[in-house]
Parts: sequence; C-alpha cells; structure tokens
Amino acid sequence: MAKDKEQRYPSALDLARALNQVASENKPAGTVKMAAPASASNNRGLIIGGAVVLLLLVLAGAGFLLRNIVFAPPPSATATVTQQPIIAATLPPSTAAVQPTLQSVASAAPQFAPVCAPGIVAVIPTPEIAVKNQLCNSKIAVTGLTIPKGATFESQKAGFVCDLGGHAGDKQLIACHGGPGDNLTSFNLKVCIPLPTPSSSVVVGTCQQGTEYDYNNQCCTAPKPKDAGCTLYKVDLGGCGG
Repeated sequence: MAKDKEQRYPSALDLARALNQVASENKPAGTVKMAAPASASNNRGLIIGGAVVLLLLVLAGAGFLLRNIVFAPPPSATATVTQQPIIAATLPPSTAAVQPTLQSVASAAPQFAPVCAPGIVAVIPTPEIAVKNQLCNSKIAVTGLTIPKGATFESQKAGFVCDLGGHAGDKQLIACHGGPGDNLTSFNLKVCIPLPTPSSSVVVGTCQQGTEYDYNNQCCTAPKPKDAGCTLYKVDLGGCGG
C-alpha cells in the first residue's frame, strides 16, 4: 500500500502472512498457544487474509481515484482560434460611361409682340417753357423761366447759365443769365423731359429688329429719335439801364 514500489509486498499472500505474524506477536503473555490446525485451518487463514488484502486494495484504489479528482491539475488552456473577418473584395467603379437619357426638348420659337397698326405712333410730349419774369441783379440781366417738374436743362452757349430756383405750382423755376457784358443778348437752352411712365410694364413678346416697344400702345413701333422729349428754347436777356 506504500507509494514506493520497493516498500510494497510482492503479492497478496506475503501481505497476509505478515499480518498473521503481527497478530501472533501481539497476543497476551498468558495465552495458551494452541497447536496448529490441520491443513484446512491454514486454508481458512489464507482466505481471510486474501479477503482483507482485497478489501485493502479496493480502499487503496478508491483513495487513489479520489486523490486524482481532488488534486487534479487545472485543465490546460485551449488555444482560442480567432476567426478573421472575411473582407469582401471591393470592385473598382465601372468605367463604362453612363448614357444620359435623351429627352427631346422642343425649341420654342421666339414669340414676337404685335406690330403697331399704321397711323399709331408714339406720342412724345415736348416740354412747355414760359417766361416768368425779367430783372437785373447787380446790373446783370436775369430771365426767369418755368419748365416742367423733373425736366433737365443745359445751356448751349459758353458763359451763359441757368440756376435752379423754387416752384410755381406744378412748374419748376430757373433763372438764366450771362456775364456783366451779356445783357440784351440771347442763347439757346436745351430742355428735356423724361419719357412718360408706361401704363403697363408687361412686354408681350419681343420686337423685330429696328423697332422698339411702345408701352402705352403695347405694340412695336419705329424707334424714337435720339432727342425725343427735348426741345431748344431761345432765352432772351433784357437790359439794365444806368
């Protein structure tokens, strides 16, 4: 039963004999030693010893199994196989040109505005100019005029000017004069009024080349002259006596 094989009994019979010898040595001193029985007694002792040995072997085997279970080494770590993710192959973009969807776009023909009927011409008003007064200022003759509000004016002769004054009703006052030696003379003054505001700003179509749209009549007519709405007015300067 020893762990060392050299200290174990060679056989179960030797173990039984050793046990009988120990038992006989431990008998008390007053015990009468009986004569050895016949061969049948020897056989009975061998059977009992064998049973004891068998029992001991069973107990030893159970202890050995229990010791292996209790003191069994920890299970060895198993290598974990990490599954690598499967990377899908990325295909390069197709180089095939995408054919555009052809759409038939009907090119719309230009829409032309109507042409003015014969006899219809654009009415271009001319500015109304009138003399308001004549006076002298430091012996310089001054002629006061009235022109439409919003009209522009420009002297056509060097040395003669017109200055913007106040208002007289719905008219604009201007004072025209020359230098000290320009009394009793005259000069031309260009006065222009802005074209009238069209009654409708909606242009229906376009006009043919060489014509322009008349907003008042809503049709295409001959283009206006370069100085449409302008007029030349002769300004007379008085004299200052003394």
